[in-house]
Amino acid sequence: MQFISILSGLAAALSWGAGDFAGGLASRRAAAVRVVLVSQLVGGAALVALGLLLRESRPAATDVLWGALAGLAGGLGLLLLYLSLARGKMGVAAPLTAVASGGIPLLVGLVVEGLPGAAQMGGFALALLAIWVISRPDEAGDFRPRDAVLPLLAGVGFGTFLAIIGRLGDGAGFVWPLVAARVASVAMLAVVVFVQGAGERGRGGAGEQASGGRWQVAGGRSESASSDAGRIEAASPHATGPADAERASEDAHSVLNTDLLTTDPLTTLFPFPLAALAGLGDTAGNAFFALSAATGRLDVAAVLGALYPAATVVLARAVLGERLSPRQSVGVGLALGAVILIAL
Repeated sequence: MQFISILSGLAAALSWGAGDFAGGLASRRAAAVRVVLVSQLVGGAALVALGLLLRESRPAATDVLWGALAGLAGGLGLLLLYLSLARGKMGVAAPLTAVASGGIPLLVGLVVEGLPGAAQMGGFALALLAIWVISRPDEAGDFRPRDAVLPLLAGVGFGTFLAIIGRLGDGAGFVWPLVAARVASVAMLAVVVFVQGAGERGRGGAGEQASGGRWQVAGGRSESASSDAGRIEAASPHATGPADAERASEDAHSVLNTDLLTTDPLTTLFPFPLAALAGLGDTAGNAFFALSAATGRLDVAAVLGALYPAATVVLARAVLGERLSPRQSVGVGLALGAVILIAL
């Protein structure tokens, strides 16, 4: 069972990384929140189809409720991430959110299931270091303590989603609670889009553009992305971004209006295939993570799944021909070492 759990955790990382890669490309051609919404709807439809295919029995009301709470936690994490990216440095927000999102289910697993062997503990530490190294841009800028608050809270939201989904009882199945989570996160995103759209119409025009859209999904794990001179670089839980972001207004109204609904004027067609691939990758990642946690330890599933930035970086190298920076190469090497230690 441990072998299945490890393979499923790695499959979750690969699926999430591939979904982020597709979402990052899609967000270059359309507004990030719209890409997220379409991907979530496609992923939700895939989950429903999977549930019918597996003929999972009707879940208990408590399992559906927990799934919905997990989706709300992930959606809240997404909103907090948007705020942190708009108000602070992306180079600070991305790695802090990535480590926190993997650290929460890791801690829950350690508390509930006890400590694993020394090799696995070493693998956990090496994996968290790899996540930080891969996610951190080459130039992160100056760090201020207050810049860490929102990214950490966003990571707590994403990590709470993973911890709840990973701790659902074996008899609950995993598809229908994930459907409930998806419905809750999509509803939250739809409200954000509606409020932003109403604000845009009320002002009679688009708001001031930020320095790039972010693509990020949680719990619905919404993904975000931005590009820097055409580069895709792994960042936060499902995020790619430039080395440094322009500082947005401290006014909350301005922050919630940072180019999330503005499309590229040169783009006339919505990139539905890429958005659909992003949603399918996110859905597959959630399903593999739930399977990994159900067949093994939650902390192992959390740490292996959190290595998704490495998959995004490798895909950017294989598909787009982007060269890995020395930092990224070190991070991928650390990730491979972590997998070996965890598998021992």
